[in-house]
Amino acid sequence: MVLTKNDRKSLYGSYKDALVRFPLIINGIQSAILTSIGVLISQYLSSKDSWKFDLNEVRVMALISVVVNTPMLHYFYKYLSNSGYSAVIQVLIDQFSFSIALNFLVLSARLLLLHGTSLAAVPFAALKLLPTVMFYCWFFWIPARYLTISYIPSYFHLLTSGICAVAWRAIFCIVINGK
Repeated sequence: MVLTKNDRKSLYGSYKDALVRFPLIINGIQSAILTSIGVLISQYLSSKDSWKFDLNEVRVMALISVVVNTPMLHYFYKYLSNSGYSAVIQVLIDQFSFSIALNFLVLSARLLLLHGTSLAAVPFAALKLLPTVMFYCWFFWIPARYLTISYIPSYFHLLTSGICAVAWRAIFCIVINGK
């Protein structure tokens, strides 16, 4: 089926309307799909001889994305877009405060749910990995977030970040797996 210009406009309008009316649901679905793609790419890139598909990792990372990332990012991005701060200040706040806490939380959840790290050891293990993760994170996300904040309408920030996150999640998974 070929979409006409009016069909595309109405499809876009319906999507935008759903995104405005149900932002957590729509962004959660998008995030789960994009996270799964990023994890599958990282699994493929991390495999040396043959691709070992780990459905549990895909499920856990998609769950973390929906339950942790989507709500936190939705409300934080909304706060930033309404703050009146310049794009540079928004990126600095985003990357040097919020992203550190978010990555610590994601690392902790990953260590607990995927690697079986004991609850008592999780904070220490996450703190050990965090500097390396943040080092790579800042090289990738500072330019990505600056461009998003500067040129993308705020209601598309999570989608844009999700698309960028496909690449980032692959990098993130490779870095924390030590591959």
